Amino acid sequence: MKKRWIALDADYLVFECTEGSYHKENTFSNEKVNLAPFKQRFKDLVKGVEDEIAADMLGKCKIKGIKVFVGDPDTNFRYDIYPEYKGNRKSGDRSDTFYRLRKWVNKKYGYVKNTEADDVVAYYVRKKNYIGASFDKDLKNGVAGDWFDTYHTRRHMIETSQLEADRFNLIQTLTGDPTDNIKGIPRVAEKTAIKLLDEFGWNWDGVVKVYESKGMTEKDAVFTRRLTDMTQYSPKKGVKLWKP
Repeated sequence: MKKRWIALDADYLVFECTEGSYHKENTFSNEKVNLAPFKQRFKDLVKGVEDEIAADMLGKCKIKGIKVFVGDPDTNFRYDIYPEYKGNRKSGDRSDTFYRLRKWVNKKYGYVKNTEADDVVAYYVRKKNYIGASFDKDLKNGVAGDWFDTYHTRRHMIETSQLEADRFNLIQTLTGDPTDNIKGIPRVAEKTAIKLLDEFGWNWDGVVKVYESKGMTEKDAVFTRRLTDMTQYSPKKGVKLWKP
């Protein structure tokens, strides 16, 4: 039976451990809390993902183990090309426990400088045939491969084809990503993007024609694609920005 690794996007687990209900149940004052229970909680969540995937893939493949990936805590290449990246999110609203646990996770598992966990997980799913695990829809929908959705109300396996991933990335190049403050074409949401691509073509030339029809340029389209694309990292070349 084929053996496969799991690549886990673990950034959300740090948040879940320290900002969710577990934190509220275990923190009773503003005093510095004992980090040990939060470390154990993180390990338990990682093990839970591994066990659930192993159960779901029973009879299809054997799970060799799980590799944990977290983002660079200081920066990533998207800020280099767009300082306002994620600028719509509140800053400084995380607990002291969050930052302490993240520091421990970064030290224990390591991280790739100037990247997000998404970028590194995407590489292993695409190039190494790992099973990806993440709650991020952009990652699961925009990168072809086998995925386990780690969001607590879903928790299921999905398979994203190359065609589905290509179509998703074309749509997102038009819409941008409001969650991360990435601008696309103004007033173009998913349904409109699909209609426009049906009209102009489901390829890069079609994307450029849509942008030009809205008084924008291919340069604008490339800029948005570089901010949303999850396939720009490799261990040998580092981050290589997407080109048409």
